[in-house]
Amino acid sequence: MDYVEECCLAFTANNINFLIPVSRVKRVCDAIRGTAEGKDMPVLNFPVIAGRKEERQWDYILIIEIGQTAFGLLAEEILGVRVLEEKELLLLHPPVLNERNQYLQAVAKLNGDDGKAELGYLLNPEQLYQRIINDSGSPPGSS
Repeated sequence: MDYVEECCLAFTANNINFLIPVSRVKRVCDAIRGTAEGKDMPVLNFPVIAGRKEERQWDYILIIEIGQTAFGLLAEEILGVRVLEEKELLLLHPPVLNERNQYLQAVAKLNGDDGKAELGYLLNPEQLYQRIINDSGSPPGSS
């Protein structure tokens, strides 16, 4: 698995825990103030992708880098940094993975602040970027 023993940023979207490799996170910004990346940067409304029904102003934007390209990922709450261990991960495969959730890679067992086990979904940043391409029909920045 690509991200075993790598630090991952844990965050929530639609009250679900998600993890993304810290190596892909350029920065975390206050969503209310926006970003200094420019207006052309695509932003995925990840709480809505994760099932949230209502649109609202989210608290954070994670700036994710894929090669020379950056995109934003909206998040509700930042939970901190976790190091993933292989024994905590369960890889996801079809039929659990389907065309709507290819951005998921694994389920991780996390310890909550109260010591109770919680689940978090490890995201595949390349698949999130592919979703932007699929939704727009072309890579960001191309004309």
